[in-house]
Amino acid sequence: MFGCADLRVGLPHGHPILLVDRVLELVPGQSITATKAVSRSEVCFSSTRGGADAAYPMPLLLESFVQSAALLWLAGLAGASTDQLLLAGISGAVFYSDVQPGEVVVHRIELREQLGSNAFLAGRSTCAGRDILSVESLILARRPT
Repeated sequence: MFGCADLRVGLPHGHPILLVDRVLELVPGQSITATKAVSRSEVCFSSTRGGADAAYPMPLLLESFVQSAALLWLAGLAGASTDQLLLAGISGAVFYSDVQPGEVVVHRIELREQLGSNAFLAGRSTCAGRDILSVESLILARRPT
């Protein structure tokens, strides 16, 4: 298990856009289980228009999933890479339920295939035992900086 300080090594993101809090399990080149704890202090909840029942925005939930997938792919690469990681495509993404502040999202992602500088992944996110998100296909690409 590793937390935010370790995540900064793999991802260039910082606060407030680093959307992975912990990696619970990582099998390089195979799978990752990562978490995102949703807090009322998130920037997305700073608007006075958000009521007590305001849900975590779905685009941020998807970004958290993609960052977790990127960590999995990076862990399987041989040696340090200065390449840029890009989101090349997502298909079959289905949102099942909202996430409220105080809940913890668990992303479980598998690396399905790697072709050259592209990776194909899929997975599911849950929260308190309920399905939140499933992604049938996520494509990440590496490009020289």
